[in-house]
Amino acid sequence: MKRITDLKFVDTYLTEFTGDYRTALEVIDELPDYTLVTLRDLIDHIIDLIAAHHNYSLKAASIFTKIKELQDASKIDSYLADLLHSIRIKGNSGAHKKEVSADTHDQRKDKLRELALSAREELLEVLKTVSSLLHNKT
Repeated sequence: MKRITDLKFVDTYLTEFTGDYRTALEVIDELPDYTLVTLRDLIDHIIDLIAAHHNYSLKAASIFTKIKELQDASKIDSYLADLLHSIRIKGNSGAHKKEVSADTHDQRKDKLRELALSAREELLEVLKTVSSLLHNKT
């Protein structure tokens, strides 16, 4: 199987997210909260993509419940579910100021930057797994 980059994956499977994802990567140092929220939104769409691949109709609305529903239905394994939950939780940190406490704005930004970099690494693993899934007939 041909290797696919994260940008190519988003360009191919989630075209409506291409601009936002590229921007999130460009501003990861200056606006890590934006990056985190964008990655959280992206996994929401990836979850929908997985469900569609399996012809599975999700009943849930929240990201947390969608992940649980796919895992309970054996559409994703615990490894992928854990990665998705981790990105979701980190994304919540970007969305909700109270999630990350720090004495100064710069300290908070540094913590968010670390979370954003970690979430991106996890996203790369998610995309590798999902890309493989989408290329297999199920």
